[in-house]
Amino acid sequence: MIFECGQNGADGKVYPYLEHRLRSDLEIQPFFLDSKPRLIQGCGAATKRLLEIDKCVGVLIIWDLRPPWPVKEQSKRLCPVEDCEHIRHSLENNLTTQQSQKVYLLCIIQELETLLLVDEQALSQYLNILTGRSYNVRRIPHPERRTNPKDVLYHIFESNGCKKYNDWKDAEKIIKLANINRLQRCPTFQKFEKRIREL
Repeated sequence: MIFECGQNGADGKVYPYLEHRLRSDLEIQPFFLDSKPRLIQGCGAATKRLLEIDKCVGVLIIWDLRPPWPVKEQSKRLCPVEDCEHIRHSLENNLTTQQSQKVYLLCIIQELETLLLVDEQALSQYLNILTGRSYNVRRIPHPERRTNPKDVLYHIFESNGCKKYNDWKDAEKIIKLANINRLQRCPTFQKFEKRIREL
């Protein structure tokens, strides 16, 4: 898996964990490219290395459509098709046709936090663990429609008297409490599961 985050990034913890829950027969080799621009520029060379040197049988490239990179470009029009074209260009410059067939792309429209909002019981349980008090987080309908799911989590944490949500520390712990059956109702998770089943 190739990620647009650093080694301590939430994506590199959450997605491999979910992959293992879905397919324990796969062993994940994570590769971190720190940011979306670096992922677009460097995914071809990284994929070549994973296929030829690390002998991976397939490569899944995961990135968020939002927020834009750099974040200050909020007015920039974002398009997953355009992102895919840029990534495929990098791949074509580095891979053979046969190698390209082993690559899968997954553009997450909103941030990873979309998945963390799906299971309100997992959120309630995690807040309980943090504070020792009983919480009952309300169900959030259609979390994938939230344009800033990270802000929603900030609000949930703060309104319940917790320290500020920290993605690299909290995301993995929340997802480990989540119910896979609930996650499977979320289109974002459905896309991820489909890609994992294709590998």
